[in-house]
Amino acid sequence: MSKEKSKDVAVVGAGNGLDIFNSQALANEIADQLAENMEGVKASLPQVKILHSACMFKMPDESKRETFQALVIDTNRANAYWEKSFGDSGGNEPPDCMSHNGNVPAGNSEKRQSERCDICPMNQFGSNVNGGDGKACKNMQRVHLLVRDSVNDINNLGMPTRMILPPSSLKTWNTFLADCGTKNIPYQMVWCEFSLNPVTQPVEHAEIEVKIIEPITNNPDELLSWFRWFRNDYLGKWKEVMREEVVGQQDAM
Repeated sequence: MSKEKSKDVAVVGAGNGLDIFNSQALANEIADQLAENMEGVKASLPQVKILHSACMFKMPDESKRETFQALVIDTNRANAYWEKSFGDSGGNEPPDCMSHNGNVPAGNSEKRQSERCDICPMNQFGSNVNGGDGKACKNMQRVHLLVRDSVNDINNLGMPTRMILPPSSLKTWNTFLADCGTKNIPYQMVWCEFSLNPVTQPVEHAEIEVKIIEPITNNPDELLSWFRWFRNDYLGKWKEVMREEVVGQQDAM
């Protein structure tokens, strides 16, 4: 992530001794204290965004890339419905109805449209108020990543990054997941490369492409040991944040 200073948070640059906190031995000792420090804090995850017209990714540091490599650590479906259009709301309002799993509305949805997503009238093709065959409810896939060039130590992972896939990329993403399952490869254990393909019909947009590059280590014992730590410690710390954070209207575009 960027080392530049912001107006709100002073970020101290490299060379100041803070690399000491990257020590695995120290990280193991201070894990409980860090968890206590974060108690009650609502973390907002950095995002990778798809720039459809440019067919590029906008990274959390504002740079633009055609491709990047990352470790996929979690993925889940999400649905979101807004009564007001993006143009009318300005894109800053939370959804009127939201599902964190694509099955049932979240408990904090202010205006539930149905008790189940599959029978919701706003989640049916043809319900889009702008006409056409689209849905009024936005079906998305939230993909949580660790971008490779931001990972200094695979045993000391930081905050995950989120990328929200629009409906046009869901088929490709589901094919990737099925391919991992067929090959008995947990996607959390391999580095993947993300790229975009330009599509002009029915409207101009970019669709995701994902391919497996290599495992995080070629040592089976190290891989198993790492996966146990990842599943029991790291994923448990971040899963609630990844699954429960509200989707913004601009992210559903």
